[in-house]
Amino acid sequence: MKMHVWSLFWGVFFILIGISIMLKAFGIILPLFRILFAAFVIFIGISILFPGAFKKCCGISQSGRETMFSESNIEGNNISGEYSTIFGSSNIDLTQITPGSPKIELNAVFAGIKVKIDRSKPYRIKGNAAFGGVMLPNGNTAAFGTTVYQTDSYKEGSPAIEVEANAVFGGIEIR
Repeated sequence: MKMHVWSLFWGVFFILIGISIMLKAFGIILPLFRILFAAFVIFIGISILFPGAFKKCCGISQSGRETMFSESNIEGNNISGEYSTIFGSSNIDLTQITPGSPKIELNAVFAGIKVKIDRSKPYRIKGNAAFGGVMLPNGNTAAFGTTVYQTDSYKEGSPAIEVEANAVFGGIEIR
């Protein structure tokens, strides 16, 4: 059974909170947040020094769809599906995509993504943000919540390019 790195992090986090509460009842004070912060910094350091170290145990993939602790450039006419950037940056060129292509989902977690689109093509972009921001080509920004952008050539029911942009403690700029 493979365990995703964030499942492992949150599981350990809640277990340590429970232990800290129990120990506090006996007068033992555990500096929980210092320990978790130190463990997180160590994890980031190991991930930077040994990029594949957590691949087997923690489900970190290097398929080109995930960017962790680095920078990526994605372009072409066959972009579809989900692309995630975590603690890094990505430049994604969607100008070569044709209307009717499968939906594209972009996720920025503690990261930045810059997306280039061709405004003459029919796009429908839904931006979702939580403690982050999604900047759309018309100047609208989702800082906390959801906003939708459609190009002038977009018509309901006809083939279009569907993009969902999700930012959590990060930012996505679509221009």
